[in-house]
Amino acid sequence: MLQDSSDFFVRVFYDGEPIDVCKQTATAEKYCKYEDFKKHLTSKFILSDEEYKLTCTGSSGPQIANPATTTMSPAWMWADFALIGVILILVALVILKLSTSKRTAADIELNQVNVAKN
Repeated sequence: MLQDSSDFFVRVFYDGEPIDVCKQTATAEKYCKYEDFKKHLTSKFILSDEEYKLTCTGSSGPQIANPATTTMSPAWMWADFALIGVILILVALVILKLSTSKRTAADIELNQVNVAKN
């Protein structure tokens, strides 16, 4: 139990067990004073702008990100339009064929009468 009520203390757990983050200033229960913990965290895990550039981008110069853009050449665009047009025409022909090929019984009987008269 910590008796010092004027300071805040931190304890870090890894895989359910407390770990000693502040090696020299930790208590027996592996608590660190918050100020010591903050100094340790800042020194080990927070990078300055220059350190970040060196570590994460591999250079100290500014990195300009080029957004990924996809462009389609006009020839391919027209080919796509032509393909879509052909598909629409084929669909229209199939619908037309299906709608006109349905002969009713009355149409068949009328056709037979006309053939018999000729």
